[in-house]
Amino acid sequence: MEEFRLPKSKANRAVYLQQLGQDGFRLLDALEQDEALVQLQSLTAIHLPHAAWHYHFER
Repeated sequence: MEEFRLPKSKANRAVYLQQLGQDGFRLLDALEQDEALVQLQSLTAIHLPHAAWHYHFER
């Protein structure tokens, strides 16, 4: 993400990035828990964000 799109203050940036991480994990969890969507996990469009989230964010 480009720096200019992030909030300017460190506190606001931390809150924003924490929310971004939580939202991403919520989406990935939904894909894993919904049997109708499990087949999507093998798609590159899902696999790459999954790997990135686990690399850049902690639960």
